[in-house]
Amino acid sequence: MIRGIFATAAAAVLAYGAGADAQVTTATVYGRVTDATDAVLPGANVTLTNETTAAVWSAVTNEQGELTINFVPVGRYTLRVALEGFAEHLQHLELSAGQTVRSSISLAVGELTDAASVTAATPLINRANAQHQDVVASEQLVELPVGSRDWSELLELDSSIVLEGEGAVMNGLPPAGLSLTIDGTNGSSDAESPSIAAYQGFNTISGVSTEAIAEISVSSGIASAEFGGTMAGNVNIITRSGSNTFHGSLFENHQRDELDAANPFVDQAPDKRFNQFGGSIGRPAIRNRVFFFGTYEGVRSDKMTLERENVPTPDWRADALAANPIYESFFALFPDPTEPHTEDALTAPFQALRPDSRDDDHVTARVDVSLSSANRFNARYSGGRPERVNPRVIEANPRTHSGQQDSGTMAFTHAATGWVAETRAGLNRSNIDRVDELYTLGHPNVQVSGVGLGDGELFLKRGWLFSFDQVIAMTRGRHSLKAGLGLVHQRSGRENFQIPGYEYSSLDDFSANIPNGGEFTFGLDDFRLTTSQLGGFVQDDIRLGSSLVMNVGVRYDYCTVPEERDGRLFNRDAPFGTGPLRSPDSLYEGDFNNVSPRLGIAWSIDDQSVLRGGVGIFVSPHPLFGGPVDVVLNSADEQFRVNTSRQDSLDLGIRFPLTNADVEDLLQGPAELWGTRSISPSFPNPYSTQWSAIFERQLGAHDSLEVGYTGSRGDNLNTLWEMNRPDRLTGIRPHAGFAQFDWYDASNSSEYNGLQLSLRRRFADRFGFGASYTLSKSMSHGGGDLLLETPPQETFDLEAEWGPSDWDVRHRLVANVIYELPPMGESRLMRGLVGGWQVSGIFTARSGQPVSIVDDESAYESSRPDSVGGDMVLSDWRDTLQYLNPAAFERVPLSEESGASIRPGALGWNAAREPAAYNLDLGPARNFHVGRYRLQVRADMFNALNTRNYGGLVSEIDADDFGSLNSVSTRTMQVGARFSF
Repeated sequence: MIRGIFATAAAAVLAYGAGADAQVTTATVYGRVTDATDAVLPGANVTLTNETTAAVWSAVTNEQGELTINFVPVGRYTLRVALEGFAEHLQHLELSAGQTVRSSISLAVGELTDAASVTAATPLINRANAQHQDVVASEQLVELPVGSRDWSELLELDSSIVLEGEGAVMNGLPPAGLSLTIDGTNGSSDAESPSIAAYQGFNTISGVSTEAIAEISVSSGIASAEFGGTMAGNVNIITRSGSNTFHGSLFENHQRDELDAANPFVDQAPDKRFNQFGGSIGRPAIRNRVFFFGTYEGVRSDKMTLERENVPTPDWRADALAANPIYESFFALFPDPTEPHTEDALTAPFQALRPDSRDDDHVTARVDVSLSSANRFNARYSGGRPERVNPRVIEANPRTHSGQQDSGTMAFTHAATGWVAETRAGLNRSNIDRVDELYTLGHPNVQVSGVGLGDGELFLKRGWLFSFDQVIAMTRGRHSLKAGLGLVHQRSGRENFQIPGYEYSSLDDFSANIPNGGEFTFGLDDFRLTTSQLGGFVQDDIRLGSSLVMNVGVRYDYCTVPEERDGRLFNRDAPFGTGPLRSPDSLYEGDFNNVSPRLGIAWSIDDQSVLRGGVGIFVSPHPLFGGPVDVVLNSADEQFRVNTSRQDSLDLGIRFPLTNADVEDLLQGPAELWGTRSISPSFPNPYSTQWSAIFERQLGAHDSLEVGYTGSRGDNLNTLWEMNRPDRLTGIRPHAGFAQFDWYDASNSSEYNGLQLSLRRRFADRFGFGASYTLSKSMSHGGGDLLLETPPQETFDLEAEWGPSDWDVRHRLVANVIYELPPMGESRLMRGLVGGWQVSGIFTARSGQPVSIVDDESAYESSRPDSVGGDMVLSDWRDTLQYLNPAAFERVPLSEESGASIRPGALGWNAAREPAAYNLDLGPARNFHVGRYRLQVRADMFNALNTRNYGGLVSEIDADDFGSLNSVSTRTMQVGARFSF
């Protein structure tokens, strides 16, 4: 309703200004200058001076005594306010990206030569808008114990964020709806979907090295209209700059198996050698004018990883080969079980140590130029070359990744009389090569009785993303106005080839070689898929008095419908992907209704307390992954992949070990089975409605308390329907000429409600602290993301999938601390022995994440069992590692004709939960100071208390070890040193 009301305003917004991917990289300083009687003082001269580069920003208070300084880079500043007849006011500020500082400045009567220095630092509370803003500061990045120096782990210090895979969930909204920016331009490591890490997380260094980061700004809740291209929120990395002081660092971290606690699943700690090393250097090229900063970081990791999985027992192998010798090559790839098993068992656990290697090299270089007092420019380049080899139980089938990640940003700021403008442009490029050795062997995959060989695929992905933003800011009386224009252009390409796969729902069908499902991939030549995002915003922050600010904004976004360079998009129209092919220039209907109004208020109860709240709509583009990339074909008569049924196997004679080439004539061509995914012609952009109410209070000079409620609803999320399934009882498909295929639409939705509490102390006087607790509930239909979703167990029965989302964490407590002991005693020896010791740590406690119980032997994906009552979780699971009670569930019988469950299971989506987890990471360290030189030697202990947090829950009810836990976290250690100056 709200979106429709504002739709007519779109043209006006675009005329005023637009911004498709505008993210705040700088701070804004507001102030109100008065005398001792609270009378406003117009005409006061205000300067803001960077304490490391000497750059100066200037302003003059207006008729209301108000001042505004826009686009101030991250850093330490001295604020000076001067007016004839009054003593000069001095204040020190530490400014963060996206921060809005609102200060009340009272000038005392006196001479300008009388300086009234204010020792208080930047206010800790936000008195300017409704936005939830948190910062991972430079001290936390350097001093807290973080495995592999992965900065993304520190995002969970924020009460609104839960990490999930290669992304992050913010306020219950999908990971693919979160935007990552680096210096204000798109920083996704995946060309097809918003992502923090590279595709499937094979890299060690994400985006930029931690050594190159000045701070990380997290913006959630009711962000200003400047924030676009995200339905969840924004994580913005600000890279470090050079200064007038020559500075830099050298570091190395080392891990080895002798430092780790024993894993209960193996006799001794697996071999491990991990080295992470690098350094940085910053200096002025021309003092006060041109500054340079650069970093290098390298990773060399070789270790043995425990691989654990069910494999065929020798008895079953012998019986199966006696019944049908054709499977000899399949069974030959499996090792024998290593764990005891009963005589009649078909499968049993195998575990062994396999080599796991990971390398990464990463550089970042940045230049900042002060062209004049009114013009500033900066540019950054970051590049990484990650590689990884992932082992598997099938020793002949490791997965190898190699990639190239490059990104760059340029920004220019111009200040004129009455207005300031910032121009930003960025370019990201990512190349990924992935190969499974089973593809090289050419052996088909087989899935039966809970065992399989795994993927066998050659996968090459190429892509880049260009972004441009133009933002203008001005102040008119009580109004602080911003507007902007921008563009994001995205391109992705792939080459993809895969071995065939066969699935069997019963041992009788396996013996007879009658697959209940087959997957045949005929390859995909290189393509170029492109899409663009255009949008706009107008934002007005209105000061309605000394204690009340209203934030009013609106933005409009249009996301173009993807196109392919050679017109190779093949999407079938209604009904439900069985209609005629749509034009490749009209993959689906464009969505022109993406208007996002936002309203917020900030009421300063007093100088130390503020109440903030608001409501807003936030729109995301559809990722290229999870829809568009799935309808690219070489031609209409050459499908990429076709899935066959049991009846197809009988009718067409499809049997193991036929290759893709063997069945091509049976499945390809205009008169054969069509099995390509389709997208609904009505595919509107996903969006969220968010609302919040937050109370914030500053407690003294360095501490603050925040209590808030945040709610969100996500709409137009992806649903992936399995279409043209064979009838459960007869095995006959409803649509002749079509294989089983997937159909995307935007029918999913989610809901989130969260109570978020935070207590913070910024690092001062050798001590910094933070703690956040979140009580929340996140619900959705199925997964609730924007990508390749798990299909509902019954086609078109979406309501049966309503349950906890995949990232529903009901309780989460995260605390962090940094404390350095001061020098003690009068003697130099005593002060040297006691002083310089430091301890830092992160404590995390969280509820278990939800898990859906499925029956993988059913031909219907996502089939679930029934619940028959009783306790779902066994009381003695810590002793036995049998966590779920098999007696609490009952499998739905399978149809002999279709291989599918004869009806949907009654158990709900995500009905089970993994065990809760508790973890303490500690980083004791010793600092040695000599002048401006500092050497830190530290020993980080991850899971310092060696708490056994079990995972790897087997949720497939058809597996012999259903309900068991197969992995555990144990203590690991890292020793390191960092020299800085």
